Amino acid sequence: MRKIMDWNGKQGLVAGIASDHGGFELKKQLIAYLAELGCGAKDFGPFELDPEDDYSDFGSKMGFAIAKGELEIGILICRSGVGMGIDANRFHAVRAAVAYNEKVVRSSREHNCSNVLVLPADHISVEEAKAFIKVWFETPFSGDARHVRRLEKLERATYDDIAAIRDADLELLFSCDCIVANFDGCDLDSGTVVEFCFAKMLDLPAVLLRTDFRTGCDQGPGGDPWNLMCSGYPRTNTVVLHGMQVFHQHYKGAEDWKNKLDSYRNDIAERVIHALDQSIAADPVFPVAVMEEQYARAAAAAGGSLPALFSRARIEELLASKMAKKIYR
Repeated sequence: MRKIMDWNGKQGLVAGIASDHGGFELKKQLIAYLAELGCGAKDFGPFELDPEDDYSDFGSKMGFAIAKGELEIGILICRSGVGMGIDANRFHAVRAAVAYNEKVVRSSREHNCSNVLVLPADHISVEEAKAFIKVWFETPFSGDARHVRRLEKLERATYDDIAAIRDADLELLFSCDCIVANFDGCDLDSGTVVEFCFAKMLDLPAVLLRTDFRTGCDQGPGGDPWNLMCSGYPRTNTVVLHGMQVFHQHYKGAEDWKNKLDSYRNDIAERVIHALDQSIAADPVFPVAVMEEQYARAAAAAGGSLPALFSRARIEELLASKMAKKIYR
């Protein structure tokens, strides 16, 4: 759970900003106004006017960026302010306030330490929007004990650490170029298996590493020392070794503990790197043309915040990066 910290007065602030079609024109003017105030802006879209777009496609991305700590503050705009306000406050650590007058804006900062300002484009003028933003930036959180107590209760009541860790893990997995999964233990842990299966859904080169001398599997002689469900995947190589035996080999061959451990680790690392090079060199399973849809399907299958995180634009950026590295070709 994140502590209640005021952003007021910090240098180098960058504000996230997003709208739907109802706030599209106002957003462009407010980005310029933020620059006048000395504040950077990270635009979460939309980047072209579409009367049929949905506020949640843009507000959710910004809300999650604040929840992850990538941004401290943000501004959202829709016609009434209600939709964007609902959207933003779905995310942990977001305190979004819909602004209809300067008194509400000031109170949202003094009493609620708001970090997202929601503007109703149909009900305020451009000049009013600028005035609200100016008051918002100039007003510090009071820090009164009663206000801190109330906000901390909300943070504790709404924090889902399991979901947050799960989504963060899968976001990193989707963004990486390859995967090394440690398959030690008599029974594989479900988290590692799920991440490996998603990696294979995305056709990521993989290495399965096992250093455990114990066995536990449903495979016959000569099979991998883990359950059959994790074997037989393309672009996947295995490194199976008796970790204790390898350690003793290096223990006998060096004079001090640091050299013994460095030699042991380097031995395993070299085996893994060699296997990973082989996996990367293997031909991709899917043609590049289908990978955008494959990533979208994987995000939908994962659920949680993944569909919002992996927009088509972000998937295109990921694919361009991975194609440049010859992961997909």
